Amino acid sequence: MRPVLAPWSSRFHGSGMEDGPDAVLGALGGPEAERVSFRLDAPVDDALRDGLPALAAAVAASEDDVPLALLGECTLAPGAVAGLQRRHADVAVVWLDAHGDLNTPETSSSGFIGGMPFAVLVGWSHGHLAGAAGLDPVPEDRCILVGARDLDPAEEAALDRSAIRRAGSVAEALAGLPDDAAIYLHVDGDVVDPDDAPNVDFPAPGGWPADRLRDEVATALADARVVGVGVCCGNPRRDVDGRGTAGLARAVRPLLGG
Repeated sequence: MRPVLAPWSSRFHGSGMEDGPDAVLGALGGPEAERVSFRLDAPVDDALRDGLPALAAAVAASEDDVPLALLGECTLAPGAVAGLQRRHADVAVVWLDAHGDLNTPETSSSGFIGGMPFAVLVGWSHGHLAGAAGLDPVPEDRCILVGARDLDPAEEAALDRSAIRRAGSVAEALAGLPDDAAIYLHVDGDVVDPDDAPNVDFPAPGGWPADRLRDEVATALADARVVGVGVCCGNPRRDVDGRGTAGLARAVRPLLGG
């Protein structure tokens, strides 16, 4: 296993998330990794236009059967999915997150691009970034949101109008996808309750215990349809005792054979 590292964040709410991929890699024992270069000092659009194609290429070229992408921000998920689309037809998405990440520039009250990546995946916004990554929009009926509990009203309304489904567990999500699906599993650490995940910038009470995240990811990895995993690795500067980072590492460690 050679994880793909994408150590970038928009730093919309301050620095730190860009350090998450290296923190999780360290908690995994520091295996060799493929590091994708992003320009942290560039405007967000410029950094993503340059970096997302490189991330897609790294995932596409991975020699691992199930590539693992360690991401500084959920914003980078379109690059990981674009890479998987070069390897597999009919990619589907199971998105584990406390939030919907389904805002668009028109619906977002803050303009934070980190609240929009799922919307980018399904073609609702930022078509120029999807195009730069080489991403084909994922059909809504092949997308399932799991564990969400903190959605904006506009996201709730958009979900109601869409074919994207919600599920309470990975098993429920997997059961709702066709046998020929090639599934990208996205894991944002904030799906875990803040008591077990102090390393997140946007905590939402009422989440899963860390052990449940491990079990949910294990359920996904036991399904041969899962062809790639992306992890939004959190902010290690908030993780004083390393508890949140360790929980993420435990969840994906089976990919490393341990």
